[in-house]
Amino acid sequence: MNRKRRRSEVILIGPPAAGKSTIAGELCKSLSAPVVSLDELAKAFLPELGFDVTEAEARFAQGFSHWRAYVAKFEVQLLSISMKMFEDCIFDIGAGFVVADHDAAITSLPSQALKGFSNVVHVTPALESQLALTICYERLCQRNLPDVSHAQCMEIARYFSARSEDFERLATVSVVTQNESPAQSVIRILKCIS
Repeated sequence: MNRKRRRSEVILIGPPAAGKSTIAGELCKSLSAPVVSLDELAKAFLPELGFDVTEAEARFAQGFSHWRAYVAKFEVQLLSISMKMFEDCIFDIGAGFVVADHDAAITSLPSQALKGFSNVVHVTPALESQLALTICYERLCQRNLPDVSHAQCMEIARYFSARSEDFERLATVSVVTQNESPAQSVIRILKCIS
């Protein structure tokens, strides 16, 4: 029998401001593996895929959902490329890279990109959806994102909170970070991964 080897890299997914990047940094120390941040890669590589910053800004001015409809196709492409390009690392995948519900042609691409991985960790601040929404909103506001109002932070938090099932469907394990330190979350993740 010829079985494909399942990849063992740790992949962190979840809503924005859930703690993925902080946990990725802690896992990096524990596993002595580099972190690959798709948010960071996006800055360099999305333009190579045809992404136009001016168009994205114009869409954002129309509202977050307009921006998502434009950006999702590029983020999903970068997700697919990155999963093939990098090995033996910790993937810190921003929320948008695995939610592609604006375009039927790309909806299945995140699950295809993550299919061969055995350690896909859904990081969420809370199990109860309204509490998770509130925590993500407060954390997004604390970041003081340039050109993003508190109302837009709420729109972003609502959008991804409403899609928590997408994260759960893709994950092999979920970790709730409420009331625990990043180090405690890492210990729980290390106990769950293969």
